Parts: sequence; C-alpha cells; structure tokens
Amino acid sequence: VKNIAKELPDMPALDREALTEPAERALLAGLDAARPGVEAAGARADYRGALREIAALRRDADRFFREVFVMAEDARVRTARLTLMATLRDMILALADISEIVPHTE
Repeated sequence: VKNIAKELPDMPALDREALTEPAERALLAGLDAARPGVEAAGARADYRGALREIAALRRDADRFFREVFVMAEDARVRTARLTLMATLRDMILALADISEIVPHTE
C-alpha cells in the first residue's frame, strides 16, 4: 500500500463515485467502518486495539489487490484508486510505520 500510494503526488479528495468495482466498494466500506474505532483507539493510546481494527481490513485489501488493477488507464479511476490506497496508508501510518518493523531472529 505504501509503495503504490507513492504514485499519488498530492492527496486529492477521494472521488467515491469513481469507485464502482465490488472490491473497491468493499474496501471503501471497510475503511469507513474502521475509521471511528481506529481513531478512538489511537486517541486512547490503545495501539494494539487500533492495529486490530486495521488488521480486520486485510480481507478487503487482499481482495482489492486480487481483483482491481490500480493503475487503470482512466485517469479519474486511477486517481480514485490511488487515493483509496493512500487513505489506508495514512490510517496505518497515523499509528506506526509498520514497514520499519524488523522481525527478531536468532
């Protein structure tokens, strides 16, 4: 998500009407549903709870990447898809940059 969202130079408003594929709509609905819980948990410094809320989006995010070609030829659709990815990225990065987590190995 973080890498593909780099393709979006500025964060425009999300054009919800351009997202018409079922997988796009599912991820958008999941983000909308998760946002209040993630923000509330983050405000309480309950980062484990916030990350659990975000982790629940995995199925929708996986489906999105399986079924949707983000870099669509139509510029409006491409921008909406990239903005959707940037929205997910920003929700995660508001809590932690999980790409910096290094597994402990012995």
